[in-house]
Amino acid sequence: MTMINMDQQSESSMDLFSEILDGIPISYHLRVHTCYHVTVPSHWGFRNRSNMDDHIIFIKEGSGAYVVNDGEQEQIIPFEKGHVIIVGSGTLHHATRYMENPPFIIPVRFGIYHNETGEMLDPVLRRPFSLSFLPRQRREFQQLFEKLHSYYSDKGAFHESLCGILLSEILFRCRTGLLESRTVTNWDDRLEKVKCIIDENPSTRYNSSQLAALSQLS
Repeated sequence: MTMINMDQQSESSMDLFSEILDGIPISYHLRVHTCYHVTVPSHWGFRNRSNMDDHIIFIKEGSGAYVVNDGEQEQIIPFEKGHVIIVGSGTLHHATRYMENPPFIIPVRFGIYHNETGEMLDPVLRRPFSLSFLPRQRREFQQLFEKLHSYYSDKGAFHESLCGILLSEILFRCRTGLLESRTVTNWDDRLEKVKCIIDENPSTRYNSSQLAALSQLS
């Protein structure tokens, strides 16, 4: 079993994810099945689960992990603040939380449906995959997930269509972020930390000395 990082993610997983998106909205559309905004309870965790639908998770706080088997190898995907995790239907996985720091997450389960027939893509005919990454625009991603949860919870007019459209935007942004993570090699994680702090505290004015201290740079 290995700890996954963005450089280790298989080309086949990225290809499978891209194949799905290439068919939207011409051949397929998305329907949100469930969407929560929750700190997981103390009893949370499961083993050897394989869902009939796809799911995506935004990690707001806390820590835990998924262990995912994509048919080729078993990998650990850690829960870290701001990370996005995508798990395809039929992908065997299990989850755990760390008791001292329970995850606060926005998980979304969804289906991919044929435009002509209205039927969901059969997970048996699809290969398993999983992906994860840390968005550069973490605050924007969080706001998109929170907005999706708001649409799903509201159950107002056109909420199903609004959820599907917004989820499509999130997934396309994920593909862009995943591609960027593979091509940008000179990004410093310390600068990412500072950027996230500024994004999350827009009304706070920082001077260069404070930013240097936060990033542990001179």
